[in-house]
Amino acid sequence: MNSTITLHSAKVIEQAEINMLSARLLALQTMEKNPMQVDIKQFENATAFSSKIISGPSFNTVQ
Repeated sequence: MNSTITLHSAKVIEQAEINMLSARLLALQTMEKNPMQVDIKQFENATAFSSKIISGPSFNTVQ
């Protein structure tokens, strides 16, 4: 079994992670009054995720 990850595979995995996190945070952001203070911004090929309430590296990152 070859466990080498190609550049294409890495990009597919990264995009899947971005899509999953975007969907979860968008659901929180669209709740009445945005209680988790979620903000999602697109910058060319990067997506920034932030929350003033949710701590942890997954939510306050640029990917």
